[in-house]
Amino acid sequence: MDKSNFIRLFQNAAPGSEDVTLAEEHYFEEMPDGRTKELIQNVSVPGLYPYLLDGKAKGAVIIIPGGNFKRLVINFEGSEIARWFQSIGYTAFVLTPRLPLRPTAEGIMLAPHRNLERITLADVQRAVRIVRQNADKWGYPADKIGVAGFSGGGYFASMAATCFDKAVYEKTDDTDDISARPDFCVLGYPVINLESQQIARKNRIRIRGGETNEQLQEWLLKKVLLEEYSIDRLVTKNTPPVFVFETDDDTATAAENSISFYMAARQAGVPAELHIFKNGGHGFGLGDYLPLVREWKRLCENWLETV
Repeated sequence: MDKSNFIRLFQNAAPGSEDVTLAEEHYFEEMPDGRTKELIQNVSVPGLYPYLLDGKAKGAVIIIPGGNFKRLVINFEGSEIARWFQSIGYTAFVLTPRLPLRPTAEGIMLAPHRNLERITLADVQRAVRIVRQNADKWGYPADKIGVAGFSGGGYFASMAATCFDKAVYEKTDDTDDISARPDFCVLGYPVINLESQQIARKNRIRIRGGETNEQLQEWLLKKVLLEEYSIDRLVTKNTPPVFVFETDDDTATAAENSISFYMAARQAGVPAELHIFKNGGHGFGLGDYLPLVREWKRLCENWLETV
């Protein structure tokens, strides 16, 4: 990622991270299928990487990569998604938020920020406000600003869609008076609630034959987060329209997550569209290499024309 155009969310230290000085790490991992995963972890200065259009855009979207609440898959679920949104006429921003977990040589640890259950939502709210504040400057309508999240990033995007009016940090400047409500929400194989993640957890145990200590630590924090912010219980009539896609064979975030969100939206009278593909697994991003799930982009583009 090019730091030269990086937009800090907060002029000073982010709320809850006043005494935190993590060294942000940017690195790569080779995958069994030959692809290379680009990753960022240990964020303490949250911000946006902009993908602006030369002319007037249809809207803007803030993209939140996944990474199991501990790191960000910044290419497959960030920059590549941003370029696709650009290709269909949207200005895009890849968000690098603070996360509640951090990987270390000893395993997974809690991040040193205060209010771990709130820091990422605070960053997403602030990002929506900044993107809305600069709509005229950056060339898109202020009333068509959405969030898109994948896997764990989908959890935080769904938090933004349901908890946009929840005060999770103290006002830092006049930007915080601007509405943080997204106008639409796109979720790819998202985490939504604790019950659905228990289903996915059982699937992982069955497939892998057990859990590591790291997985247990990670699961504990997920339980803390998901008990306070069980997203399907937070949907109201004011939740923005939602587009959700998932696969039937996803054992990391079971399809029950997406179904529960869709049903909650339906019961609240919120326009929602759900697609569950036969296969494709988890973490596929654009999915261009998969014959079924790559269709999510065409379906999403059509849906965006209706919101």
